[in-house]
Amino acid sequence: MRRTLLSCTSLARHGLLGLASALLSGGTASAAELSLAEAVAALNHQEFAVLTTALALLGFSVVAAILLMRTRTRAAKNESKLKSEIAELQAQTDRLRALLFAEPQVLISWPAGEDRPRISGDISLLLPQDQQQTPQRILAFGAWLPPEPALQIDHAVDALREKGEGFLLNLSTSTGRAVEAMGRAIAGQAIVRIRELSGVRRELAEANLRYRTLQEETELLSDFAAAAPWPIWAKGGRGELRYANAAYVKATHAASVNDVLQRNLELLESDQHGDMSRALNDSGAYAARLPVVVGGERRTYDVQALKFGSGSAAIAVDASEAVGLRAALTRMSEAHRRTLDQLSSGVAVFDASRRLAFYNESYRRLWGLDQAFLDGHPDDSSVLDRLRANRKLPEQPNFRAWKAKLHEPIARWNRRPIPGSCPTAARSPSSPRPISKAASLICSITSPRASTWRGGSTV
Repeated sequence: MRRTLLSCTSLARHGLLGLASALLSGGTASAAELSLAEAVAALNHQEFAVLTTALALLGFSVVAAILLMRTRTRAAKNESKLKSEIAELQAQTDRLRALLFAEPQVLISWPAGEDRPRISGDISLLLPQDQQQTPQRILAFGAWLPPEPALQIDHAVDALREKGEGFLLNLSTSTGRAVEAMGRAIAGQAIVRIRELSGVRRELAEANLRYRTLQEETELLSDFAAAAPWPIWAKGGRGELRYANAAYVKATHAASVNDVLQRNLELLESDQHGDMSRALNDSGAYAARLPVVVGGERRTYDVQALKFGSGSAAIAVDASEAVGLRAALTRMSEAHRRTLDQLSSGVAVFDASRRLAFYNESYRRLWGLDQAFLDGHPDDSSVLDRLRANRKLPEQPNFRAWKAKLHEPIARWNRRPIPGSCPTAARSPSSPRPISKAASLICSITSPRASTWRGGSTV
């Protein structure tokens, strides 16, 4: 077999050489030389098979070599391209990482289906020096946050990992550092970024916090005003109605708050409204007790209004009951005054500060006191001093001690416990101390600690 192959190779080599020489010398050979066709025809079948095989092997080798060279060239180009892309991606990754960690922050990521987080960044932002060896301590939010914010971010992280719900929280650490915690679900991963707030972001976070606080206060005040039983309203800078509560709607017989605002209904009369506008423009405040017709009934309201930078606000409190009680009390007081004035005995009433509140003519004549002096509302001590100066009282060795002793029954009476079920009571001591043979002292308490004195003749 080996000998056959060698002979085939020799034949192929000699045949190829002969063919090549025939092709090269074809142009110069004489007409007598054999042509290529004749040379091929002169070959026997065995030599023709060997020649064909040799040509096929040669063609295959050439094609394989060409393809190999092209493949190697293409592979080299792809390798160079991939290396360039890798270098570019690495540079881009470095730039993004440098940009990402240009400010202190911590990134926590949970890949899909994994419970162990990957933590990167500056953990010294959150953890103290003694806990920085274990970055997992960052997940113990109570270690660097107060209890309430720690619970808030813990619930937010649970919702992010379980439901993919993002969050953005502005927090303050236990050391007083303002940080922002943002959670997002990106490419199947739950990512939490915690960074320190500074500059514009810090101001924005503080502004958001103030906004939320003001919003809560506004909602609270708005709910209170809406539920208040008194008419409350607010106006803009041009006098247009901007707000009205349900009590204002009811008092103006409107269908709804929108109806009141659209029709700009006024609770007060035109002259009352004009007085309030002038007072607000002059002093920025208005307070008056005004009659207002509500539901076909004339009632009395205490109207309070204040002017602000963007408008004014007012409230009207129903004072009809207080006005009625004051009128009844005034009528009762006048009736008592007329009754006391008709007595032949002298009567004087001192208020809680022991100043003269009332006296009748019999009291003035009894002691011979000047009317101007009594109209000045002197206290009981001054009255006793005036009586002593007018020699209406017997001389005492120690007048000051005598006056103090005289006031002891009243002081003891004031120190008596007041029954809780009776906030207003009237009492008199069981044995009042006499001032003189022609007068007696009576104590009347008209409030839990208010004392009044009455002195009159007891001939």
